Amino acid sequence: MKIKCWLFCTVIDNFGDIGVSWRLARELTQRLGWSVYLWVDNAAALRAIVPSLPEILPLHHDGVYLRHWQEGQYADLSHVPPPDLAIEAFACRLPESVQKIIIDNNAVCLNWEYLSAEDWALRTHLMKSLQANHLQKYFWQMGFVPESGGLLREENYAMRQRTFDHADEFALRRRLGLPDRSSDSTDIFVFSYKTPLLPIWWRTLMQSGRNVRWWLAGEQSADSLRQNGALPDNCYILPFVPQADFDEVLWSADILLVRGEDSFVRAQLAGKPMLWHTYPQAEAAHLTKSDAFWRQTYYPAASLPGKLQSAHHVLSNELNGGRRLNDTVRTQALITLLDWQGHWRQSAQQWQAFLHGQSDAVSRLAQWYAAQQPARYRLTA
Repeated sequence: MKIKCWLFCTVIDNFGDIGVSWRLARELTQRLGWSVYLWVDNAAALRAIVPSLPEILPLHHDGVYLRHWQEGQYADLSHVPPPDLAIEAFACRLPESVQKIIIDNNAVCLNWEYLSAEDWALRTHLMKSLQANHLQKYFWQMGFVPESGGLLREENYAMRQRTFDHADEFALRRRLGLPDRSSDSTDIFVFSYKTPLLPIWWRTLMQSGRNVRWWLAGEQSADSLRQNGALPDNCYILPFVPQADFDEVLWSADILLVRGEDSFVRAQLAGKPMLWHTYPQAEAAHLTKSDAFWRQTYYPAASLPGKLQSAHHVLSNELNGGRRLNDTVRTQALITLLDWQGHWRQSAQQWQAFLHGQSDAVSRLAQWYAAQQPARYRLTA
């Protein structure tokens, strides 16, 4: 007998939600040996990051059972055993039929929340929430400190990064159509939302005389830079990379500009200098989210030098729709980031070591679940 986990995901925008859900499903299956059933409402989005996924649901792939659902309305429950644990990824709404099965089987129900470093997230981690229909939910708040729900990180991540060598990087660059590494060039991976700032930053860097090459991932990054249908020189469009190969791309670049949640976490685990383009929210709530991460976690823990921290802060703020910089301030800030790359990289590696020194989200979930259901866990572990 195995622990049976139901996991529900609604694809809101791009690949962040499904990317996190797929990583979670695979780790629960492969590391813990749980039987994981993942319901998705957009199989095409999952297939984009897992190209080996067959066309038609339901199916069993890479250890995970996949089913179709429509948020709040319908879920394919045919031939699916009742759960021991049910996870709502990012506050998606479960159909009443699903809720009834969870209640009737006294299953543990988690609301797996979006990642945030804000104080409220830590306060509400594992908080109970009793619903009107008597469904008892718990909030799972992923985070960056031991008191939080942790981050998704595979057990073999550090080993894979250590064994990724120059020959591997050379082969990756050739496969993706990227130029070979050069000692006088800085390769910047750019995976952003569409923004008018990218061409401004590019022109600023070109006028500074610094030799940079941008790797553009995703249509929105390239669209932001296209002028009259063309891209500037030294800008390379990356082909879509499966999730399983994404880390290797990050390891091969010098600086990472990432967006959303999944890419944001993988950039931190990579130990690379990074900027974060947060998902735009109403009333500029994303600026508070971004500032909370840099100010409360990354900056203090990574010991970023003051001059570099200041440059990073004003550029991060501008990137995310905050105060627009004048040309002089922007130029000096970008030059500082490039000229202080060594210090920036050391700080990123300090933060990486801080994260790797903690247990990951799946380990914390397994430990917490065992405490909630000790008798059942002992029989099925």
